[in-house]
Amino acid sequence: MMIWNRLFIVLLLVTTTAGATQARQPSLFDRLYQEKAVSVTLEVEIDSLLAGRRTNTYHDGFFTYTDASGQKDTLDVRMRVRGRFRRTRCGFPPLKLNFNKDQLGAMGLSLHDKMKLVTHCLDARYSGNVNVLKEYLAYKMYNQLTEESFRVQLLEVTYVEAGSKKTYLKRYGFLIESTSQLEERLQAVECEDCHNLVPDSFNLVSENRQAMFQYLIGNEDWNSRSIRNVKLLQKTENEEAIIIPYDFDFSGFVQTDYAIPRLELGIKKVKDRYFLGFATKHHILEENILLFQSRRSGIIRELEEFDYLSKASRKTLIEYVEDFYAKLHTLPSVVAEQGRDMAKR
Repeated sequence: MMIWNRLFIVLLLVTTTAGATQARQPSLFDRLYQEKAVSVTLEVEIDSLLAGRRTNTYHDGFFTYTDASGQKDTLDVRMRVRGRFRRTRCGFPPLKLNFNKDQLGAMGLSLHDKMKLVTHCLDARYSGNVNVLKEYLAYKMYNQLTEESFRVQLLEVTYVEAGSKKTYLKRYGFLIESTSQLEERLQAVECEDCHNLVPDSFNLVSENRQAMFQYLIGNEDWNSRSIRNVKLLQKTENEEAIIIPYDFDFSGFVQTDYAIPRLELGIKKVKDRYFLGFATKHHILEENILLFQSRRSGIIRELEEFDYLSKASRKTLIEYVEDFYAKLHTLPSVVAEQGRDMAKR
């Protein structure tokens, strides 16, 4: 079985590399990608969609948007509820969008047809919007640190009931770049069966960088060995795995109403931090500390200029990030104390 898995990865890598020699077509995500929020309309039988939250049944609908040039397009889209915790706990759970490849091709777009839509989750308009905006910012902050990250696009979504054409509600949400496009962009292939890898199987610079970021935002809802809320990508067969984090709603940075602290780690509040990465080599940690220091101004600017949130909300987020930077010099001792043991190298 392991031999067949390796052969499959080799074939995927060959295909990906061959495709990279050709000019890449823009994707639908690329067409939408910009700094400001894009207004979109999702039309679907909403009651049926929400009633199927415990299934993976797709529902037919339409996705209408206006791009940066002012061009308006309507695409067929199939959508379903997705996620684990949020699938059943959210008033409006996150969605998976599946676009029609023939339509994408006819528009001159690449065939990256599936994207995740992060929704407002909570029924309350204010808190639902604030939470999704803060989680969007967490992704944007990690984009500041590395291209080995999921890109995201903020949306102002109008949900319309199919048939009646009545507006159901309007909320913020954001699209996450598809894994297939991330693979193409990084010239890598996802390793879905790479559970319980030993530390030496990871790219330790990547592992430590994302663990430091998770520590920055106060997120303990991830695990690299069980592949929880991270993607593992390999650029060549048997190459060390690169870790791409996602899902930050349980972090102290976002601080959703439903987030709970991990008491088994000794954490009493959601905003408390705990380092869950490996106790890595000193030179790797120092390299990433320098990286975080060099990107500090860009990260703070990202928060300061994000006027979709109130000044008070932005001030709270900046203070939380600055608290991380004020204690950055203590990180080596934190990693030594809290970092998971790894084989001596």
